[in-house]
Amino acid sequence: MSNQFEIKAYSIVILFTFLANSTKCYSQEKLEITALNRITINHGDTVCQFYAIKPPAKTNFSQEKNYYWYVKDTILITQSAFDGKILNGGYKVFYPNKNLLEKGQFKYGLKTGTWKNWYPNGVLRQTVNWSNGNINGSFEEHDQSGRKIRSGTYKNNLFTGHVYVYLENGGSQKIYYQNGKIVIEKAKTENAIKPNDKKL
Repeated sequence: MSNQFEIKAYSIVILFTFLANSTKCYSQEKLEITALNRITINHGDTVCQFYAIKPPAKTNFSQEKNYYWYVKDTILITQSAFDGKILNGGYKVFYPNKNLLEKGQFKYGLKTGTWKNWYPNGVLRQTVNWSNGNINGSFEEHDQSGRKIRSGTYKNNLFTGHVYVYLENGGSQKIYYQNGKIVIEKAKTENAIKPNDKKL
């Protein structure tokens, strides 16, 4: 009985050792692949760091979307197609003083998630949300002192709903958009005459 127990225990130890080594090898391989896909471009005035991979064999291109791709120390933007390696993963651009200029994520050449950019002094300039290559969701803009100057919502790259413009005196202006176009809202009056009301 004790021999069977020892054999089972020994088998379990071997199994765990194998799993641990295979996980370690997989993690190391993944890190090496990630490192190979990491690219840095120094333009003199800015430094750009990003990841680029070979595109999937079957890729359905959208005619309206811009795809970001990399070839020969250059990032190119092409509508509905790309060549070379496609941007995929984290993306950062730095000023010469090493402050962040821009930060975001790509997924197979398309911007996705929250993107931010900054002034050279490190003050946040803009926050925009992307989804599958389109600007969707809330956005905010600030001046170089950090004061918020505009906020609102995008839907498929167009302003939608109320966009607020913040004035220097502390007030704000509210503008209503539908499909990217300004819509004049009708003023509501408390004493509006209803169809069944009798005029005096």
